[in-house]
Amino acid sequence: MPRKSLLIVSATYVTEENRKKLLALNEHFDLTCATCEKGGAFGLPVSARGGAGLAALPAVGDVLGGTRYFLRGLGRVLRERRYDIILAEAEPWSFIRWQTWWWKRLLQPGALFGEFSWENMERRGAKGLALSFVYRAAIATGDFVIAGSRDAGALFTERGMRPVRILVAPQLGLDEALFAPAGRPEARRAMGVPADCFLAGYCGRFTKAKGIADLVEAVELARRRSDIRLALLGDGDCRPAAREWLHILPPRRHPDIASFMQALDLFVLPSRETREGGVCWKEQFGHVLIEAMGCGVAALGSDSGAIPEVLGGAAQLFPEGGVEALAERILFFHDNPAARERIARAGRERVLERYTNTAVAARWAAFLHAIPARTPPRS
Repeated sequence: MPRKSLLIVSATYVTEENRKKLLALNEHFDLTCATCEKGGAFGLPVSARGGAGLAALPAVGDVLGGTRYFLRGLGRVLRERRYDIILAEAEPWSFIRWQTWWWKRLLQPGALFGEFSWENMERRGAKGLALSFVYRAAIATGDFVIAGSRDAGALFTERGMRPVRILVAPQLGLDEALFAPAGRPEARRAMGVPADCFLAGYCGRFTKAKGIADLVEAVELARRRSDIRLALLGDGDCRPAAREWLHILPPRRHPDIASFMQALDLFVLPSRETREGGVCWKEQFGHVLIEAMGCGVAALGSDSGAIPEVLGGAAQLFPEGGVEALAERILFFHDNPAARERIARAGRERVLERYTNTAVAARWAAFLHAIPARTPPRS
């Protein structure tokens, strides 16, 4: 029986590390991905079963913003072959979502069409009303949704989409061979951090929504009772002031983040929900959590957004914005190395079971293969 053909349209796969998920999906489908051009065309390595391909197309608009861009030549991709399933990894209001749907409707009306969505917050006022209309339009024109969290899926079910048509699963997994336990002393020497200290860490944007100030303040409180250091990898508007116990490292290429994680005793993601200055956001997944867990590092997070879903354990949570509670959790992990190691081992097992590229691709494939074929095209 021939394998189903799948087209994914997404800017995500400009990044080479993310294309490892495509190779895992290619074990289940004859896969093509249309993504943005990056300094000219580039190819996707073909797995042993063959069929994977990458179409690098010129982008028009704001690719970094994620929702306001089109791909020139997308129609040509849909003319070149027939697809059973077409998936736009984009929010319901994204230009690329509707461009993909339009070409699908025009050229391949019999294909299943769906989207991947991270959005997990209701908007208020006039914007909320407008987006509610957009969601209903997306449901009317789509056959399925892959949602990055339960809250993201709820935005579709609350507007009438049947739960059987929604899969809650992450967009990307990780490379378990790269993000794996490794020598902590070597990683610390490369960072200039003492080998024998207790080191907590964070990786990502330095913004208010990511809770950087909360984390620094919590470590300051914890240091009144124990010698704890903090390493921050990234950059942003909320860059903390220098301190002798605070190590601030510049951003790294994605594959190089593993060595940072391997140097830590504890990883912390202190995100908090925000509705200020036109920003409406809460943690949509927290990919750095699974990277730390994959490296065999105990992970701790606030109860914001999807973090509890990712961590899966109440012992690893604290109330968002709760500086004193966070300080107490850091001290608990400092004072209880056996519990810390137990949680670290459980985290690595959770990653291997749920969050590798292979595991994510298998969940996607089982869901997409189970969606019934389309009835005659909608008018």
